[in-house]
Amino acid sequence: MFKRINLEMLIQGLIELSLAIAILFAIESKKINSFVHPKFNGLLLISSIFLIFLSYMSFKSMEKAKHINNIATYFVLAIPLICTFYINDNAFKFSQNIENTSIKISTKNNNKNVDIQKTNKKLYVAKDGKDYIDVNDDMYVKWYYETVFNLEPYKDVEFKFLVRVFKDSSQNEKFIVLGRLGMVCCMADLQPCGFIYKDSGFEKLQNNQWYLVKGKIKDNHDITYNLETLPIMYDVEFERVKKPKDEYVYLR
Repeated sequence: MFKRINLEMLIQGLIELSLAIAILFAIESKKINSFVHPKFNGLLLISSIFLIFLSYMSFKSMEKAKHINNIATYFVLAIPLICTFYINDNAFKFSQNIENTSIKISTKNNNKNVDIQKTNKKLYVAKDGKDYIDVNDDMYVKWYYETVFNLEPYKDVEFKFLVRVFKDSSQNEKFIVLGRLGMVCCMADLQPCGFIYKDSGFEKLQNNQWYLVKGKIKDNHDITYNLETLPIMYDVEFERVKKPKDEYVYLR
């Protein structure tokens, strides 16, 4: 004779297993990083392992009567909750000392406090005989703040990097922004890390198009975007490219 199955535990186990598989797939495909910083991938992986273990405990309890509780399950469930108290507080603050410079950038509650002592020392230089500095996605955010707050050493220096076109009604068709969306912790703190572009023909560039650009950067004291005075990019060469697999750049 077949034993009666505890339907509640079966459904619970299926939900836990489904969540674990969804998290693992999101990590493997990197789709999860559209919502959270890659630095949290390890914690998410641990969470999926706990969910798999919980689903095993739930399936194991299917043949038990409803009034028989498996207390061990509740202890296991408490582990990831306890771990949250040990997450570094700095993970939720934008606090970065740029290596080998005196620039400090910190934000709290979306308000920026910047302590800057400008220096003529270059953190980035051209390599492999190139006459420009290549900027990849891994270094983009650090490089961006180095140039924004310490632009003097990079006067007349050309940079080459991947950008998206930002265009909206707030610009009054006077300029566009070339840059990327930068993430510190999660998608809630995404912000444009880019440069004002207003050279002839800028209006022909379409919103959300992607380009590999090479150009120079200079100070800007007049034009604001997203309540910030971004540097200006000029003498730009454009190469149309496909949208990258990962649109965002991260503070690493």
